Amino acid sequence: MEIKQLQRYFNSAWLKFSFDTLFRLARDPWQYVSAYEQWKYEQELQLLPSTSIFQALELGCAEGIFTVQLAARVQKLVAADISPIALMRANQRCVLHQCENVKLIQFDITQDELPSERFDLIICSEILYYVGNQTILQEVAQKLAQALKPNGYLLTSNDYRVKTSPHKSENFSNSRVFGAEAIGATLSQTKLQLVKVIRTPFHCTHLFQRSLSSSESVVLPEIVSFSQAEIPQPQKGLFDWFSIAAIANGWRR
Repeated sequence: MEIKQLQRYFNSAWLKFSFDTLFRLARDPWQYVSAYEQWKYEQELQLLPSTSIFQALELGCAEGIFTVQLAARVQKLVAADISPIALMRANQRCVLHQCENVKLIQFDITQDELPSERFDLIICSEILYYVGNQTILQEVAQKLAQALKPNGYLLTSNDYRVKTSPHKSENFSNSRVFGAEAIGATLSQTKLQLVKVIRTPFHCTHLFQRSLSSSESVVLPEIVSFSQAEIPQPQKGLFDWFSIAAIANGWRR
């Protein structure tokens, strides 16, 4: 096994251990049932295309709180997470809500190959903080774009507190914690075209669509902005996204 491949294997094992530990310490450690997170979910669901969605993939499904909402909007849903504990709870939730169209899998976006089928929709929110470095972020962005059907959609929502962009920082390649701006910019460098953006003082949601060809004309995305007074206030969860990301990524130095 090559050194690079071996390193990624241990990185994956470390992330699995870290997230299993978090879910052992608390249920819903990210406060997904809070008014703020539920408001985010409502905005994401409203961004979904009105056309029928046959095959969807949710990466980082955690305990399945959004999974059961998404399952009602698609015909088939593959929900993935790196933590077996989270997946066990997600399975219990899906059984409770009778989500028979959901398939749960253990998956690490930096290490594992995506399912062979192409998807009409991929949800990839709050997990790209943990990929480790800009090179891997670019690899993951390409992997996501290639997993979509032509005209398929990628929806990603990420915290806005880290606003570093590869266009604004010469040292970005050395950065190990990415926020919404950097993630959106990296995804835009693939075959994905930005369709719509929802901005708040705390997070940013991007809706991308896979272009049919590079010759398509670029259309400026629709941008919707909300002020702090218009949205529920975020509740501080047991754990902070960027603190965990900094610890997880810092271990890889």
